[in-house]
Order: sequence, then structure tokens, then C-alpha cells
Amino acid sequence: MNLPSGLYNKVKELSRNRKDLGYMDITEFVAESVRKRLEEIEKLEAQTIRQI
Repeated sequence: MNLPSGLYNKVKELSRNRKDLGYMDITEFVAESVRKRLEEIEKLEAQTIRQI
């Protein structure tokens, strides 16, 4: 997967400077971000289904 260079650099800097967040590399950050976004979408879908 490719990231825009500006986004890549921000995540790279974050993973280097904020070890307290627990991200060892960009891959871990991106994987968690995608996982969280998918969870948000699934919750929205469930809410929509309940409203129907």
C-alpha cells in the first residue's frame, strides 16, 4: 500500500518521537488505523440497520 509522502512522513515522525504510543513502525500504525476505521463503519452500518 502506498501513502502520500506527507502522510508517510507524519506517521514516520510520530512513530519515532512518540514511543509511548506503542507503534514500532509505520505498518503497525496503519494497520491499527484501518482496523479502527473499519470498526467505526461497522458500527454505523449496525445503527443504520436498526433505524430501518
